[in-house]
Amino acid sequence: MLRICLLLITLPLLPLSYASPINKDNVIVISALPDNPIISWVKDVVHQAYTNIGFNVKFQEYPPMRGISEANSGNVDAVLVRAELIEQSLPDYIRVPVALGHGDLVLYCQLSMPCSKEALDDKHNLIGTISGSIASAQFMVDKKASSYQVPRDSQISKMLQASRLNYILSIDVKGYGNYSDLDNNQYQRVVLKSFDAFHYLHKSKSTILLQLQQALLEAKLAAEADFPILNH
Repeated sequence: MLRICLLLITLPLLPLSYASPINKDNVIVISALPDNPIISWVKDVVHQAYTNIGFNVKFQEYPPMRGISEANSGNVDAVLVRAELIEQSLPDYIRVPVALGHGDLVLYCQLSMPCSKEALDDKHNLIGTISGSIASAQFMVDKKASSYQVPRDSQISKMLQASRLNYILSIDVKGYGNYSDLDNNQYQRVVLKSFDAFHYLHKSKSTILLQLQQALLEAKLAAEADFPILNH
């Protein structure tokens, strides 16, 4: 009888231990930026990490600003990958401390234009930025130049290529190239700020943080040979 009572007492505790295999019905909903080669690589790494600890994964694709809004509305369990500068804008999410990328915020300029940090303090200049890009927003907050926001990276690169903008802020990813697929050889560029990028997990899932951290590190190391490189 004592043995039966002890078994009954411990049964309700089992689902709370993430050391045990997680039920296949458990789904993690992850906010992701629109696909490009680097995002696809990160998706594979993150998907593998969650799979290895027993979760199913569902990706929801949003433009940068919409992704922040959906996260803060509690509609996703995790954010695929964002620059560490975003953390103040995602107060309910915690960093999984495995860097998934290293980037630079870069000022891209037409070859015919003066190109230096001073361009951002010229009130006559218009600087193209991505709405929802915390790196760009933070850097422009005290600058005299005006910002022209577009929702997607592909749009801002096309505007620069068509000479509709003389200046834009964009991200260069170490080992990959420009996030918006710009050819560095066709423009002047000035590095403004460097940062790392991480996966973010909702605080309600914090019990799996250490397990996920280890799984993410292992998945990243296994996938390093497949890291994409632009052919510019």
